[in-house]
Amino acid sequence: MGSDPAVLTGMVIINREVAAGHFLMSLRVALPFPTPAPGQFVMVKVSDTCDPLLRRPFSIHDFKRLKDCAVVEILYRVAGRGTMLLSRMPPSAEVGITGPLGQGFAIVPEIKEVVLIAGGIGLAPLSFLAGYYSAFNGQNVATNRGLPTRIICYLGARTSEALVGLERLGTLCKEIRISTDDGSRGYHGNITELFRKDMGFYNLEDAAIYACGPAPMLKALAGIFAGEAISCQVSMEERMACGLGACLGCAVSVKGADRKIAYKRVCKDGPVFSIHDIAWE
Repeated sequence: MGSDPAVLTGMVIINREVAAGHFLMSLRVALPFPTPAPGQFVMVKVSDTCDPLLRRPFSIHDFKRLKDCAVVEILYRVAGRGTMLLSRMPPSAEVGITGPLGQGFAIVPEIKEVVLIAGGIGLAPLSFLAGYYSAFNGQNVATNRGLPTRIICYLGARTSEALVGLERLGTLCKEIRISTDDGSRGYHGNITELFRKDMGFYNLEDAAIYACGPAPMLKALAGIFAGEAISCQVSMEERMACGLGACLGCAVSVKGADRKIAYKRVCKDGPVFSIHDIAWE
C-alpha cells in the first residue's frame, strides 16, 4: 500500500455482463504494477479522446500476479457515459490505468469473525477483501478447509437481477445473507435492516466489520453503531476527478478532535475510513 502508483496501459482480457447493466472486466497490465491492498482503487481512462476527459475510479475486485504480467479485475455498473463506453470495449482493447490508489482496509490478524456488509456494486472491494482474508488464513478455496476465520457477507440490491458476485462469494464466505428492496430474493427490505435483525448472533466487539455501498446505507449503519464500542471500516463511494488528492473534488466531512467539522479527501485519505469518523449529518 505504500508503493507509488503506476501509470500503465491495460489490455482487456474479459469484459462481460454478469447482471443487467453490471460488468466484470479483467485487465492485463505489465509487472511494474504494484500489488494492491484490499480497498484500494484504480483510475481508468475509458477513451483515447477527450470525451470523456476524466478518468473513472473503480474499486479493485480482484488481483493476480502472474509470471509475465498482472491481472486487475474490476466490477462496475453502467451509470453514465464513461461506464457505457467501458462496457463496449472488446477483448484486446487498451485502456490507461493508474493505481493502486488510496488507503485500503486494515487487516486484523487472528480475528475469528469477519462481517462484510455490501450494497449493490459496493461488493467489489469487499469481495477482494474476502479473498485476502481467505489467503491470509491459509484457506484452500477448492476444499473450503483450514479457514480459522468465519466470513459472513450481507449483500443487498434493489432486485434479484441486480445481485452480482454470488458465485465468487460462495467460495470465500461461510454464509451469505441476501436482501432485496422488492423482496424478489432473500429478506424483503434493505441490507442494514437485515443486519440489525441479526446483530444478536455476533460478538461484534470481537469481529472485524467492513462495509461499502451507497451513502444512505452507510449512514443507516452508522446509526446502528452509534454509541457502541464497535469497530467498522467503510469504503466511501464518491465522484473523483484526479484520484491523487490534488483537486479536492471528493472531500467528505469528518469529525475533528475538537468536535469541529474537518474535511478529508476520499481518494487520498480514504477511500476507507472508520464509520465513527464520518460526519453523516
